[in-house]
Amino acid sequence: MPASGKMLKSREQAANRAAGIGDENGRLPARVKAAEVLARCTICSHEIRMTKKNVEAKSHFESKHPTSTFAICFPGQVDPTVPGFNPEGTTAAKPSGTTSTASTAPVAAPKKKVDDLSFLDSALDSKNYAGKKK
Repeated sequence: MPASGKMLKSREQAANRAAGIGDENGRLPARVKAAEVLARCTICSHEIRMTKKNVEAKSHFESKHPTSTFAICFPGQVDPTVPGFNPEGTTAAKPSGTTSTASTAPVAAPKKKVDDLSFLDSALDSKNYAGKKK
């Protein structure tokens, strides 16, 4: 009888612990989730889970404390209202020392092709066109 998935997983984790790989339970780092980050609003003491984009925290301070700022409500957390905020953590600016031959001007959308419909005018002007019959 083949071993169950749970049994195979526990054997793999035991082998990882014996080899000194992974955490104390033998789980590999790719499978271990990061701990949930909770921040408490300094004004109303409401606890909010912080994510990459901090959407929940942003909506909290905008709706509950409109006269306050994000930094006052959640000090030490990433402010999503700052211009140029990138939740991925990468900067939009190019690294120094690199040159680019491409222009930085925005690319204009291509113009739509307009079909030449002048042949319809001549067809409508001809004597064969009688219009709709009732």
